[in-house]
Amino acid sequence: MLLFFLIAFGLAGITANYFIKSRTTVVLLLSAGSIAIISPPSLLFCVFLAGLNFIFLKYILNRKFLFVFSILINIATLAVFHLYENLCKEYSWAGIPVLLGVSYLTLQFIDYLCKIYFKQATAPNNFLQYATAVLYLPKFFSGPIASLPNIERDLLVVKENNNIGYGLNRILLGLFKKLVLAESLAPVVHSVFDFNDVYPGLTVLAGAFLYALQLYFDFSGYSDIAIGVSSLWNIELPENFNFPFRQKSWSDFWKSWHSSLTNW
Repeated sequence: MLLFFLIAFGLAGITANYFIKSRTTVVLLLSAGSIAIISPPSLLFCVFLAGLNFIFLKYILNRKFLFVFSILINIATLAVFHLYENLCKEYSWAGIPVLLGVSYLTLQFIDYLCKIYFKQATAPNNFLQYATAVLYLPKFFSGPIASLPNIERDLLVVKENNNIGYGLNRILLGLFKKLVLAESLAPVVHSVFDFNDVYPGLTVLAGAFLYALQLYFDFSGYSDIAIGVSSLWNIELPENFNFPFRQKSWSDFWKSWHSSLTNW
């Protein structure tokens, strides 16, 4: 379902760049509407977090105690979210609503707070613009971890879109990674892990390597789709993977794997 909404979101961007001068309201409605259909609790919880952090952003400059307090609030939110997530997995029968996207969003809030406190950005004045950057659909559920001030800036810039071909190619590449490569590896990996006491050690080792490939194709495929969709809106998301399996050292491997988190 998420892939369907992402592709529809991207195609809407092609039209919007030609006919709509102010894209903020359109992006906000499309993003919030899609999130509400996929996970209503996520939308409500993240809007609450966004409002709370908007207040922090307005007042933390030169206020060390408030800055530290706001960081601790976000870290506590992240910890409670993961505890809640574990409870959902353990007691799925209880009908507990699932929250998605909170961890990525919390890291973006912390990034924004640090930028304001250390005077690397200015506090947002327009809550609508800020909320649009927060709820921006392509990066909401699975990253990449983007800088909220950069998304706010890109939303305000209206220019001719020369990235349509690139964006569509990037989306097709991501779909191929996720739906063909990752899905083809999944049955093999599950078979090895489910019956690891039956297979010889070399087969289990090969299964572990294939699992790493499956994760890479799945996660980098989503990142490709998100980046491609954003380019259709003339919004730039950071790269998340830089050919990690081609790197020559473990340190370069980790720098190239989920690099938006490393840069954060």
